Formats: sequence, structure tokens, C-alpha cells
Amino acid sequence: MSLQPCRLLICLCLCLSGFGVSPQALELNDARHLSLRAAFGPNLMLINRFQALSREEMVTELISADIAVFFAPMCASNIVVSASLMKSWSDVARVDYQKMKNLCNSELQERASVSLIESPAVLRERMTLFWHNHFATAVTKVGQTSLLYQQHSMLHRQSLGNFRVLLHSVLNDAAMLLYLDNANNSKHKPNENLARELLELFTLGEGHYTENDIKEVARALTGQSVDRDNSFAVRFYPERHDYGAKTIFGETGHYGVEGVAELILRQPQTARFITRKLWLEFVSEPDEATINRLASRFAKDWNIKALVRGILLSDTFWKDQGRMIKSPVELVIGAERLLPGQQVPPDAVAPLLSRLGQSLFNPPNVRGWPGGKDWIDSSRMMLRVNFADRLLRGLEQEATPEELAFLCEGDGPARFAALPDLIEVDRSAPCMEQLSVVLTDPVWQLK
Repeated sequence: MSLQPCRLLICLCLCLSGFGVSPQALELNDARHLSLRAAFGPNLMLINRFQALSREEMVTELISADIAVFFAPMCASNIVVSASLMKSWSDVARVDYQKMKNLCNSELQERASVSLIESPAVLRERMTLFWHNHFATAVTKVGQTSLLYQQHSMLHRQSLGNFRVLLHSVLNDAAMLLYLDNANNSKHKPNENLARELLELFTLGEGHYTENDIKEVARALTGQSVDRDNSFAVRFYPERHDYGAKTIFGETGHYGVEGVAELILRQPQTARFITRKLWLEFVSEPDEATINRLASRFAKDWNIKALVRGILLSDTFWKDQGRMIKSPVELVIGAERLLPGQQVPPDAVAPLLSRLGQSLFNPPNVRGWPGGKDWIDSSRMMLRVNFADRLLRGLEQEATPEELAFLCEGDGPARFAALPDLIEVDRSAPCMEQLSVVLTDPVWQLK
């Protein structure tokens, strides 16, 4: 039923290098391509809706979708215990509390994965994941599920908003302050972790600042902390702040948190860095001329929605079909949104994503999930093959011919793949046989 993982890897490399890719200009191909890159993959309703629209109308509809409400588990609001109280606990009580937190983390992951499957605002969900991976934090280090939920809610609201507002929000986010140790940053003992990642990973990129800039930014961030005895609320401690003059990017001033954020936003490289990273979220290769043009416009108002719109309406985006690899979220959530029934139980989606390399709320480090060909190393490729087999077994056991019919009508199930011309399907075969060919073909891993 499935290809061997090593053969699958070879086929994927050939597809990504451009072998056999034919130009496609039909409305169906546009609808499929946009849904693969800007949503979690095609489904019949989305494709049918998109085929009635122009490219600009399709992008407008995705960007303008209403914000879907994500309800966190009750424990994400309730289980916050002050540090001083925990000091009085017995070892047994500490162990029990940790078990409760672990369970709450799992519940939050489950709710988040169900939201990804059900949310109509697919582009906003993708952008929330993008910013979570950009401003990466992990619940395993932060230690408080509620703080990751608060951060997720903030990123969700602002995912298509204003980058200036988003940057200020991140520097006032408890999960970030704890994850990158700024909660311990004081004038008596400066901590440079947040300052370094703020410049290297969040705004400017490597090579566009000096070591002295890092030290001075760290001084500007001193005193920005959390109150561990008051629900871990963000709190500025003036007695810990270094009020001396700092020289950053050659400019001298008495910068604090807000001032250093504005100083970073004044650097032309910030707009270029964010634009380039967002571009590579949706397009396989950089188009420097278009990136520079979009960055110049982005720097004027920091409108994320306008930037994403510009990327999705670029000629390069529409020509870039089938040259990227689906992330675990795209692979699993896309299948759940496409196929009839519930192929993966709600409580099994997040663990499956973790095994595939994308643990929600737990990127591997501050650089986030690496993505690209890292998604298909030999062990993860085997898991992807097994997942395809699992989908097929589930459909054989639970789906009726009537439920499967929409998948095999018209041009057949290959039309839901990034490059359907590369998949050889016997259209006279039963629907399940056609699906087996499509879901186990290397092309199914592409977007």
C-alpha cells in the first residue's frame, strides 16, 4: 500500500528540484495552491468556493475571515500557584502539582489541535503558528500553561495586525520574559538572553548588530519581569532597572523597554528581515526584488495583513507550486479537514504531531521548528508513511462509498495534491484504490 521511506525521500527530492513539474494555470490549480500554502490544504468546500473567485478575491476572503474563538481548558486559567506558596509544599504535593500541569498542557494541545481542524479562519490560524514559531517559547520551560495560553491568545488576535503593536506585546509577555530569562535581568546581574534573541531571531537577523548592542539592549530591558506571587503577571521593577545612558546602533539615550522596541523598528533591516521570513513561509525561494519592494511598504505602517496580501498576490507565489514540504500540522490537520469522518481521535492529534516533530506549544528551542527537509528525515518519513496507512485503514473501516464519492469524482483524488500530473492513478479503479495511490505518493507530502 505504501512506498518504502527511502524511495519516498528520493522521489520527494526529485519533485522539489523541479523534475517533471508542468505549468498549471487552471482555476482549480490556483484554488488548490492557495489552500495548500495559506490554509491547511484543500477540501471540497474550499476549492469549490475558490474556483468561483479571482486570485485577488480568494486572497481577500482568506485574509478577511472572522476571528474564531479558541476556548482554553479551564485549567489553563486556574492552575497558577505563587512561588512563595510552593516553597511550603511537601515533595508529594509538588509531584502532584506537576502531574496536574502536565495534564493541563496536554488538554491545551488537544484544544488547539481541534481548533485547527474546525476553525474557518485558516489563514489566521496559520499566521498564529508562524508567530509562535518566530517568537518561540515552550511550556516545558515556562512552566505555566496559562501563560502559554495567554500568549497564544495574543498572537491569535494580532497575527494579521500591526507588527509594531505585536513587538511591544511580545516584550510585555510573561511567557517570553520567563522563557528567555528576562525575569532575572537586573542592573546588578544583567541577563542578555532576551536581548540577543530579540536582535538575532526576532527583528534584525545575524550580522546586523554588534555584541555591544546586545549588552546595551539587555541594560534597557532590566527590571522587566514577572510577579511570581501575583499570577505571574508582568511587572516592571524600577529598582532593578539600569537608568543610565545606553548607546544602541550608534544612538545614545536613556532607553527602556518601549524605547528599545521603537529604536529597533527604526532600523531598515527590521522590515526586510520580517518580510523575508514571512515570504519564505509562503514561497520556497526568495525573490529579493519583490521582498525589498514589500519591505519598503511594510516599514511605513507595519501592516501584517497588507504584507501577507502582497506576498500571496505576487507572481512568484503563484508560480511556486509543489516546491515545499508540508509541515506535520499541514499533513495531519489537512487530512482531517479533507477526509470524511474523524480519522484521528481528538486526544491523539497533538501526540501524533509531536511524534512527527511539531509539538504544539513546545518548539525544540528559541529558533523554533526548522521545517523544510528537516520534516522528512528517515525516522519521520516512516511515521508519515504509517500515517497514510492509518488514514486508509480508517477510511476502509468507517467511510461509506457515498462519503468517499466526492474525493473520486471529476478528476479524482489526485486533484487535491500539489502536482496532480505527477501521480499516475487508474481512474477506472475503485475509489479506495485511487485514494491509496494518492495518499502514499511522494507528491502528497508537497505543497
